[in-house]
Amino acid sequence: MNRPSGCAFHPRCPSATGVCTTEVPSLEKFGWGRVACHLHRSSQEGRVAVHA
Repeated sequence: MNRPSGCAFHPRCPSATGVCTTEVPSLEKFGWGRVACHLHRSSQEGRVAVHA
């Protein structure tokens, strides 16, 4: 009901960053499915390593 600002998962995501608290990530193709995560977008652009 009371969704947080930005990404809905940032309060419980151990890899959340500042952008996660303010911007909702866009839904993008990933393999056979889709993903909405700022870390995924950044890793695709070569700026952030994918976390384990």
